[in-house]
This record gives sequence, structure tokens and C-alpha cells, in this order.
Amino acid sequence: MFEDKNDAQLVQITLTDEDLYEQAFKEIYNRYYKRIFKMIHNSVDNIDDCMDLLQQTFLNVFKYLNRYNSKYQFTTWIYKITTNNILNYKRHKVRSFRFLKELKSVTTGTYYPDYADMIYKEDALNDLNRSLRKLPEKFGMPLLLSAIGELKTKEIAGILKITQSGVRKRIMKAKEMLKKDLKIPDNDR
Repeated sequence: MFEDKNDAQLVQITLTDEDLYEQAFKEIYNRYYKRIFKMIHNSVDNIDDCMDLLQQTFLNVFKYLNRYNSKYQFTTWIYKITTNNILNYKRHKVRSFRFLKELKSVTTGTYYPDYADMIYKEDALNDLNRSLRKLPEKFGMPLLLSAIGELKTKEIAGILKITQSGVRKRIMKAKEMLKKDLKIPDNDR
């Protein structure tokens, strides 16, 4: 019914049409819930908390829909709400980030890992998660939005209210901090 409508049009229908607002908002939900879930899931270890955050995100989207400015991309706005929910969650509950499901540098090539390889990979992922948890939010969040949210520098800058140059510097600093903490040699020097 609303497949041909853009996000701004769906927002307008949700806000103004008493008969169609539920269907219009459902279309918004269907367009974004997988991406939002992926971002939250890679930030939150506990699946119940993840589902709560997903629900809270869409409750906030609905609650504040009248504040959305159609001059800007809806994607950026909804990721900002998601980011705020994740940050609030982190402030109230100490949980680990889970940015990556695989650590490519640990498993390279095609082979059948033996038990020792599996233990090594698990240890490496645990080390990575510990290092990620140590990152200050100002460095970890741009990395999260870039790696998991797959957002462009300009979008991250809008969400975090910093310059694009600031985003790039924070992501680079986060990677340097991870390399140092994980004792990964710097091949650039």
C-alpha cells in the first residue's frame, strides 16, 4: 500500500491521517527494524535487552515523529534515536559491545579448525570484546556506527554532532587504541 511512498511521506501520513497512521508507521517499522536490530544486537550481549532497546527505539520514533525535519534524511534521524538508546543503556547497565562476529585476522584461508584453533579464535574474540569495552564512548560510537551501522562519515557527523573530520579522527584513534591494547604490530612503520 505504501511501498511507493518515501520516508517523509510516510511520516506525514502517520502524523496527519487518523485512518492510515497505523499502516504508515508499520511501513516505517518494516523498512528499518532489521537494520536497527542489527546495530543494537552488535552493541548489546543480552537478547532480551536487545529486544527491549529495539522496542524502545520505535516507541521513541513514534513519540517524537513530529520533531522529524523532512529536510534531512530519515535514516540519520532514526539512527540518532538508536544511538541515544544504546548510549543510555550503556550508562545504566554495564554490558560489553559485540561489534564483530568474526576476527578475520585470526581465521584466514579455508580449513577445518581443530579444537585448539577454536579455542584460539574464542580467546581472540574475547580479547577484542574486552578491548572494545575499554574504548571511551566518543571513540567507540563512531566505530560502531561506521562498522555496524554502515553509515557514511557525513551521517555519523550529523548523529554525533561533530565534524566529518572529527568522525574520521575518532575512528582512526579507536583503531589505534584497539591495536595497542591487543598488541597488534603496526605494519605502517
